Amino acid sequence: MNTISNSDTESHFDFASFSRAVLNQFESTPFPFEDEKVLSDQTWKIIPPNWLNAIGRPGKPFYDRGKFLVAGCGTGNEAFNIARAFPNLTVVAFDISQRAIETAIKWQKASGIQNVHFFQEDLMNPNLAHSLGSDFDWISCHEVLSFVYDPQAALHHLASCLSPDGCIYIGVKGTFHPTVRLAPAISLFSLNLNNSEQLKRTREVLSACDNLMGIPMDKGIGAQPESYLKTHVFGVHHDCFPLHTWIEIIHNSGLQYINSLYTSMSFLQLQDNRFFDILTELDLPTLHSLIDHCNPSFFHMIVASKPRKMPPFAPADRNEFLHWRPLVDLWDRTKIQAVHPPYNQILEVTFDIPGLYRQLPLKLSSYLIEFLRRSDGSRSVSQIVADIGVEVKPGELFPALARFYFSSLLNFLPPL
Repeated sequence: MNTISNSDTESHFDFASFSRAVLNQFESTPFPFEDEKVLSDQTWKIIPPNWLNAIGRPGKPFYDRGKFLVAGCGTGNEAFNIARAFPNLTVVAFDISQRAIETAIKWQKASGIQNVHFFQEDLMNPNLAHSLGSDFDWISCHEVLSFVYDPQAALHHLASCLSPDGCIYIGVKGTFHPTVRLAPAISLFSLNLNNSEQLKRTREVLSACDNLMGIPMDKGIGAQPESYLKTHVFGVHHDCFPLHTWIEIIHNSGLQYINSLYTSMSFLQLQDNRFFDILTELDLPTLHSLIDHCNPSFFHMIVASKPRKMPPFAPADRNEFLHWRPLVDLWDRTKIQAVHPPYNQILEVTFDIPGLYRQLPLKLSSYLIEFLRRSDGSRSVSQIVADIGVEVKPGELFPALARFYFSSLLNFLPPL
C-alpha cells in the first residue's frame, strides 16, 4: 500500500508526482467513455442496490429519497445509471479530472436527467465534506481507491461525508483479478498501446490469456474499451489487495467493515450445517478474510459504515443475541408460505433473492422457515421463537441464524 509517512523510502513516486501522474492519465483518457455510450450503456450496474441498502442501512427506506454520492465518477456512467433508476434520489458526483466532468455535464444536458449534479473535486481534499456535504445516505467509490496515493486517507475523507446511518460501497480489485494474472503476459510479449497495430496485437494476446483463464473472450480484459486498457492495465498504478488488507485500511480510516458481496456468495457454497458452528466462532471480518484467503476474489464489493453496534455472534454473547430483532430486508419474506404446526419437518424451500441475483434452494426445519417469514424487525429472536411455540435451545438456533446472517439472507436490528 502506498502511504505517506516519514519512513517512506519509495524513490519512484512521492505524493505530488504520483497524484500528478494519475491526474494526467485520466485527463488524457477519461473513463469509462467519452462519447454517447456514457448515457446509453446501462450494463455497468456496479452493485446490487437492494443488497447495498439491506446490508448497509437495514430497516431504512429503500431509495425512495435521500442523497447518493459518487466518488470518482469519471465521465458519469455510474451516476447516470443511478439517477435514472432512482429518480427521487439526489445524486452528487465528483471527479478530479476536469475533462471527465466537462464530458459528464455535456452528456447530462443532452439527456435531460435532472437529479444528478457534477463537481470537479479531489478525493484527497481533507475538506471534502465542507465542499460536498456531510449528509449522504449512500456513497459509491468504485474502482477509485486503487489509483490514489493513500487509500486510507481517501476513505477517511469520504467517511466525513456520510450521514450518521449512511453506508459506503467500496469496489476494489482483489489478488485474483485478471489484470494481476495478465502481468507476465504483458512483460513476455512486450505489449503496449502505442499505435493501432500494437493495440490490436495487445488485444489478441490478452484475449488468448482470458481464454486460458476460462473467461469468455467477449467479456474478458482483451475486449474492454481502450480507456480501460490504458488506465486499468497499462496505467500508472493500481492496488490489488486481499480482503484482509482492505479491511485494515477501512478500519484505520475510522470506518467499520460490514460485508463483502462475493465473500457472502462464497459462504453460500457451504451445504453441510456442521461447518457453520465452527466458522461462526470467528467474527465476521476475520471469517471473510479467511474465505478470501481460501477462495481469493478477483474483486471486492465491500460495504462499510461509521462505527455501529453489530449483532453479537461470538459464542460468549449468545444470550445477548436473543434480544436482537431479526429482519429479512434483502428479499420478499411475505412470499414464504406459512408453515403450520407441528414444526418438526425438514422441508425443501427455494428463496428468490434478487439482491444477490440468484435463487437459493435450502433444506430447512419447518420452524426456521416460519421464523424467516416472521422476521420483520419488530420482535426479538426470543419473542419470535416463543410466538412460534417451539422449544429450541439457543445452541441449536444460533448456527442456523448465523448461516443466514453471514450469507446476507438475514440482518439484525439492535434491541429496543
